Amino acid sequence: DSLRQRSGRAGRVRPGVCFKLVPRGVFERLADATPPELESLPLESFVLQVCHLGFDPQEFLAMAPTPPSADRVTAALDALQAIGALNPAK
Repeated sequence: DSLRQRSGRAGRVRPGVCFKLVPRGVFERLADATPPELESLPLESFVLQVCHLGFDPQEFLAMAPTPPSADRVTAALDALQAIGALNPAK
């Protein structure tokens, strides 16, 4: 997917073409789509920003196209409270 995304970006800023040379076997093993970042990155930083903006992180992240599980958001909130970055009321 990322190889195909790059080809779509070629020429957007200035004329150009994007070539990626990879062995056929590697190309055939590539995933069809890249998993959303919310699934693979730690949520603490993002949850802290959402709280700072005055939103409830559970509600805010539930509106994402591929929302993280409520357990992951709760774990991020717990971790932020444990280090004193958030008050328990948040």
